[in-house]
Amino acid sequence: MSSIDWCVSSPYAGHAFTSKYIADGPLNQLTGATVSNRVSLSNLWFQDADRELEGKDAYYAMLESIVGPLGGMVKNFYVGSKMVGDGQVERGVETMMPKFAKDAMKALRFEHEGANTLRGDPIVPDITKPEALIQALGFTPTRLFEQQNTNNALMNYQTQITDQRKTLMNAYALAVRSGADTDTAMAKIHRFNETYPEIAIKSDSIRQSLRARARYSDEQHGGIALNKKLAPRLREDVGVGASP
Repeated sequence: MSSIDWCVSSPYAGHAFTSKYIADGPLNQLTGATVSNRVSLSNLWFQDADRELEGKDAYYAMLESIVGPLGGMVKNFYVGSKMVGDGQVERGVETMMPKFAKDAMKALRFEHEGANTLRGDPIVPDITKPEALIQALGFTPTRLFEQQNTNNALMNYQTQITDQRKTLMNAYALAVRSGADTDTAMAKIHRFNETYPEIAIKSDSIRQSLRARARYSDEQHGGIALNKKLAPRLREDVGVGASP
């Protein structure tokens, strides 16, 4: 059943198709290729990152946009080399290739394996021959583009919540260590627990965190904590002698 037939046959599907038609553009929906992001002027100066970035990561992402195609080629070479070294030979070579060759290699991979993560987990396992051809022409198949956008949104949201949890745990531990008032940090923890009861910061979690931080502080020397089993070898090979 075509997209238009499905739109007509279902009163709910019509609304979904219309919203995608307006949001993504008619070419995306009619051709199955993600064309809108290639002709849009919204990323004329700076490319949007796949993730919500802050601080150093945001700076590096902006720097990558500024250096342009040459910088992208250099980055792809180093990233691809790292992937080859990690055993991802085909994906690493694909990453290092110029775009026309990269698109062709990716299309062949999609047709034989589907669109998978580096670990081999399927993103869109049933890539069709027309979608592989779309990729070979340099466009991302719409189904893959939409799934990647959904994945990015979910991961960004999850990271935002887990980072907030980590920040609150750090703030409470710092207050305890410095002897400051912990009431403010605890009040924020209570608000977090009310909003996200699925991963609430419980008293056991706080105690475990404080014990782990205390153990780390006891084991560190000169501002670092070495693996106990590797520490003698590391110090001997580096030539710094035994720890005081």
